[in-house]
Amino acid sequence: MRSPLEFLNLPKEKIEVLEDLRAMVREFVNREIRPISREMEKREEIPRELIKKMAEQGFFGILLPEEYGGAGLGELGNVILQEEITRGDASVAVLLGASTGLCGGAINIAGNKEQKEKYLTKIATGEYIGCFALTEPNAGSDAQHIETTAVKKGTVDLKRSSFMYQRKYSGYSGGFAPTTDLWVHTGV
Repeated sequence: MRSPLEFLNLPKEKIEVLEDLRAMVREFVNREIRPISREMEKREEIPRELIKKMAEQGFFGILLPEEYGGAGLGELGNVILQEEITRGDASVAVLLGASTGLCGGAINIAGNKEQKEKYLTKIATGEYIGCFALTEPNAGSDAQHIETTAVKKGTVDLKRSSFMYQRKYSGYSGGFAPTTDLWVHTGV
C-alpha cells in the first residue's frame, strides 16, 4: 500500500522517517495515553509521569531544529505527531503543541541565539514545558484586545496583568514551566 505522504513528492527516505514516526507515536498512544485518557479528563490533570515518557520518546523535539536538540522534522513531522497524540487525548496534544509550537516556535522565530540555546534545548528534551500566556477575561484569546501592558525599564515591568487559566495541568504547576511567552501591549 502506498503512503499518503507520497503525493507530497518527498524523498523516499523522508517518507520512511515520517511513517516510522507515525507508527511509533501510534503505538505509544495506544499503550500509554488511551488507557488513562478518561482518568486524566476526570482529574483535569496530565500526569508528570506521562510527560516524562513523552520526553523520553523525543516528542518534545519533533518540531524543533536539530541545532537546539530537536529532531528537525518540522511542521510535517509535528502534524503527524499531533494527529496521533490527539487520537489518544486532545489535552495531551494541546500541552505538547503549546510547549513546542506556541512557546518553542515563538522563541525559535523571534528569540536571540542565547534564548534559543537556553530554552529550546530544554524544551526539545522535555526538561522545560513551555507555555503561552494570552487568554484574559475581557479579551479571550484575541491578541488585539489584551489589556496586560508592559513598560521597558532595563527589563520589562508588567504594569497590569489579568491572565486566566482554563484547565490545570500537573506539568504546568510547581515551577515546571520556567518560561512563558507573555503577550502584552507595549504602546508600539
